[in-house]
Amino acid sequence: MAITKRDLLTGGGAAAGGAIGAGVVTMTLARQRASTPEALDDHVRKSDLLDSPFTSSSGDAMRLQDILDKADTALQLTSPFSPLTGGESTPQRKWAQLGISPRDFDASAGTGEDDTAAWQSAADAAMASGGKFDIQGKWRISVGRLNVGNEHFEIIGRGDLTLIADDTQVCGLEITRGNFTISGSMTVFGQYKSNYEHAVWMHNSTQLQNADLSKLVIVGTKGGLRVGDVANPGSVTSEITVHMPRTYGVPRPLQVEGAQTYLSVVAPPCLSADGFGGDGAWNAQTFRTVSNIGSNLMIIGGEVIQPTSGSALDYLVEMRPCLQGGDLSWGRVTLSGVVIEGGGPLALISNPLNLSGSHSANDKPFLKVVGCNGYHSQDNAPMIDVHAGFHGDIIFKDSDVWKNGAARAQPNILCRGDLAHVYVDDRGFGNGFRGALSGTVGGIVHFSKRMILEAYSIPSAALVNGTQEIRYLAKVTGGDLDRFANIYNTANGVLIVPAGGFREISIEIDVLYPANVNGFIHIFENGEELKARPFASGIAAVSVKVHRPLANTAYTFALTVVAGAGAMPDPRAYRHVLVVEASC
Repeated sequence: MAITKRDLLTGGGAAAGGAIGAGVVTMTLARQRASTPEALDDHVRKSDLLDSPFTSSSGDAMRLQDILDKADTALQLTSPFSPLTGGESTPQRKWAQLGISPRDFDASAGTGEDDTAAWQSAADAAMASGGKFDIQGKWRISVGRLNVGNEHFEIIGRGDLTLIADDTQVCGLEITRGNFTISGSMTVFGQYKSNYEHAVWMHNSTQLQNADLSKLVIVGTKGGLRVGDVANPGSVTSEITVHMPRTYGVPRPLQVEGAQTYLSVVAPPCLSADGFGGDGAWNAQTFRTVSNIGSNLMIIGGEVIQPTSGSALDYLVEMRPCLQGGDLSWGRVTLSGVVIEGGGPLALISNPLNLSGSHSANDKPFLKVVGCNGYHSQDNAPMIDVHAGFHGDIIFKDSDVWKNGAARAQPNILCRGDLAHVYVDDRGFGNGFRGALSGTVGGIVHFSKRMILEAYSIPSAALVNGTQEIRYLAKVTGGDLDRFANIYNTANGVLIVPAGGFREISIEIDVLYPANVNGFIHIFENGEELKARPFASGIAAVSVKVHRPLANTAYTFALTVVAGAGAMPDPRAYRHVLVVEASC
């Protein structure tokens, strides 16, 4: 039996249907409200509605208010009827438990016109009352704002939100403060217009700790979800866990910014930078799946991809610094257990605005990729490209990103300066990538003890009595040795410790001459003799181990002949070897 407004005001519904219990009335009202939300939207005085007479099964006259009070107790509902804005004559009906709809403020909302005012009024009312926001329907708005407060805010219903502004907009939906959940589903559609920088912007959220956006879909906006505010980098947007929305046709789906922004993204189903559905101009944009501007971001599980471009200018992860006070904050990004796939490079760490500032002792930036796997298709740029001013860590461990076809020639990691510390395990990146240490160019690479240099072949100069340098003409190449190919100069015989120094270095020289050669073999450090060993009958070996040699420490080698220098065959006919091992 449907109950109309007329029945409520006259009691006709009760008379026609017999005795109506409080719970039945309440649940019938709920069903009526859910199916025809506009049924009670015209001008009804709250007092008239609540004073409407009904007859109980015992024949007692009861007011609707009395019935609803009993229903509240039985169903543990609170205040199903109350004014939205505080006045007894407020015409709209509030049913907070079932959700407040834009149609509660404009019966024509959702019919294809501009719904911004009604949509915002319903959102404000739901937030003020602690109720639910019912977005069931299709809405056209310029910008929506949710200033949630300290309470948990829930969005219900299945709603499609089309962004209709023509002027430049920072975002389509702005969310500040509070915890919130989308229990139903929401699609934000930007119509592939470039005037919206982002679909959703969350910031100024000191109380925001959990946002479930897993039932949010973002389509056709330049940017998807933006968290934090780089213009106010010191504002705290902390300890947020986000269940990411799905995106389609969004070139930059996630941007996190501000030195005090801490965001954890849990198992994104498909965090994808793509231009699907857009025209040629839309697909000509720069693709960045994740942009991190001085913030602290962790992505745990899920998939991060950039499927539509093979351009060297499009990256899965972009890291840029921001300024907080006088400090330059590069931020921190962790990918843990993530499937990473793309046609463009994995990461770009850059400073496009040429910001300058001091490096805070409390700020150790890093890019950490741990336990990830996936596929990569290009060889037109380094996989990770690091700015010369980046002073943090690049960590790539227990991960396997493979490339089909010909092996890559480009570096796995290119550090354009000597400030970045690189930690890569022996496996390196995976099939198709340069192996182990050889895949990193520049920076300071940390590794366990291994051979880093093998040189051989002494020039064919006749030996003479006295001291002469030992210089090797050739170096063994391949694998880890390629990383350190430049630390030994064959032209002058000098070995230079690279930037960052070593934890330990071991140097060994083996010399084999004819049996009539005797004398001493020497190792010098910065021109001072470090070690010397005698040799006889042409056989000599000397080794030395040095702990923590500093960058630019120079090692040279010499031979002192004390007897038997006469006629000598070509020294290159004999094996003379320099072997250097190190750890860092």
